[in-house]
Parts: sequence; C-alpha cells; structure tokens
Amino acid sequence: RGPMWWAYEFSNPSALALLQHFKVTESETDVSGLLPSDTFTGSEDARLRLVADAKQRVPGIPVMLQQFADKLEEMKQQQAERFDDDAAFSSPIVDMGDQEDDYGDDEYDDDEDEDEDEQNPAAEDISAKIAALKAKAQEMKDEV
Repeated sequence: RGPMWWAYEFSNPSALALLQHFKVTESETDVSGLLPSDTFTGSEDARLRLVADAKQRVPGIPVMLQQFADKLEEMKQQQAERFDDDAAFSSPIVDMGDQEDDYGDDEYDDDEDEDEDEQNPAAEDISAKIAALKAKAQEMKDEV
C-alpha cells in the first residue's frame, strides 16, 4: 500500500488533496485487491465528505507548496549564514614541524610541561576560539 491508501484509512483530507494535485491514481489495487477508498472505515456519507473536503483543498496546494519552498530557501540561507559565522571561528591546522612526540616512555616530568598552555600562544588561541564557539552554540540553543 502507499500514501493514497493511508490518506483514506486515516481520513486525511490534506494528504488526499496533495495526492490528487499530483494526479496519483485512486484506481490501483493493493495485493489484496483493495482500492484506496476501500480502506476508509467510516460511512459512505463520511467518505463522500472526505473526498469533497480534499477536492476543495486541491486549488490551494500550489500556493502551499510555494510557501513551503520559500520557507525552505529561507532556512537554507540562515544555515549558510550560520556556517559562514562559524567558519570565522575555525582555526587553521597547526603544523607541529619535526617535533618528537613525548607520549610516554619516560617518566612524567612536572617541570617540563608546567603551564604549557600559558606559554603556547597557539593553545591560547585555540582555547579562545573554543570558548567563542561554545558561546555561539549557547546563543543558538537559547534561540530555539
């Protein structure tokens, strides 16, 4: 079964109108031989009201679709602007050159790495950028 069956089964005039707008056939049968309208569980009078309600909505579908497309485009623009704003906070990859890794054979020496973040401008810059990103994320979360 597909959406046309569900539109009838759940008495959804908006879904039925959208499907009618796109000329989805109502004459197909499912594997049991049921037409979409056969899944409607209400009275014949109620089914006719559903069909009439859907038919009345069909002319408004193009406007609704255009509004949806406009809103989607607006959301894309907002996302692109946020991405551009976030890109301003991204940091370039730091080339560490030929420095050897100091991950571990030797016993840890407290004096060697003491206050490393304070002495390393790149680490301070990254920390500042991370803090700015966290603040931006919190602003976006508060907006929602």
